[in-house]
Amino acid sequence: PVFANAGCYIERELRLAGAGKGPLKIGTPNRAIITYCDTPNAFGALGKNEAFLKIKPMMLQSTSGFSFISGKSIYSETSGSRVEARLYVIKISRFNDKPRQAELQRMKPMLASYGFHAENIIVAEHAHGIESPSEIAIFYFDQPELQKKLNKDNTVMRAIENFNKTYTDGFVYLGGAAM
Repeated sequence: PVFANAGCYIERELRLAGAGKGPLKIGTPNRAIITYCDTPNAFGALGKNEAFLKIKPMMLQSTSGFSFISGKSIYSETSGSRVEARLYVIKISRFNDKPRQAELQRMKPMLASYGFHAENIIVAEHAHGIESPSEIAIFYFDQPELQKKLNKDNTVMRAIENFNKTYTDGFVYLGGAAM
């Protein structure tokens, strides 16, 4: 209720599998919680809430390597697939200053043919416990088998590699499933 009283809710909770893949080093997280708050002052309100302040030390002690990134959602999409059947991929990116929108639009149909969707793209504004990225993207495949097929498509994999080389200064991919 403390979180809800601040105008926040858990949008997606993911169990992550293994270390991230990519040059950006963030350790080996085992869980990601994506939250949504309906007011920009929500975290400030939580910081002043007596009930939250009582449980905050316990929350921080019960985790190791706690990292936090906040920002504004700029894009989201959905499909008819069941959340429990999806394979999620979180990509944390630090972009350079080269314009990338045209390349993203060119790649979108290639990725969509593999049941690949951007559930949420968040422009990072603040970070704690991690070097501040530019963006956090929560992607998913409608079915895990579709990622395996995409990984075998050399044309698409080369396009992804070229995108990362051209437009990012650092990135990491984390894979997981909804809890």
